[in-house]
Amino acid sequence: MLLSGDAAAEIAQRELAGLSQVRDPVTGSWEHASCGQPLLVRDLRKAPSYWLVPVISGDKVAGAVRVMGEGGVAAIERYRQPTEVVTGIDAAEARRRAAERIAPGEALGESLFVHDGPPGREAWLVAVLHDKRAVRWIFLNTGGVFERPAGTLRSAEKE
Repeated sequence: MLLSGDAAAEIAQRELAGLSQVRDPVTGSWEHASCGQPLLVRDLRKAPSYWLVPVISGDKVAGAVRVMGEGGVAAIERYRQPTEVVTGIDAAEARRRAAERIAPGEALGESLFVHDGPPGREAWLVAVLHDKRAVRWIFLNTGGVFERPAGTLRSAEKE
């Protein structure tokens, strides 16, 4: 059973407290950092998978704590460049960029923040519809854009 977002935030805050005195030569200290609102990350089947808890330093997102569904911490990540949102780009930006890639007769379907493979391989997934049926998935994140036929899982996820 997936723990609640509040529980994920508490776990992330405890982890963050243990790192508050550590100074990274690139990203600096998290001495005054706090945790923001957890974001639910889903798998490609749309099932809840884990929480991405933003680490806020000043008024920007400086990193994230990946809290798995059962409460374990998979990773604590420091961003090289602070961002406005934990996902790097927000849902509206993902949809705008996805809209640039659709053809006449196609429409955008739902948008979800997912992991495509192991935790940490995260992106916005925007479904492309033709005749109200998902035909393609477009994945968008700060690293770029890629796509594939809707419903196609990576080989590791098929098992």
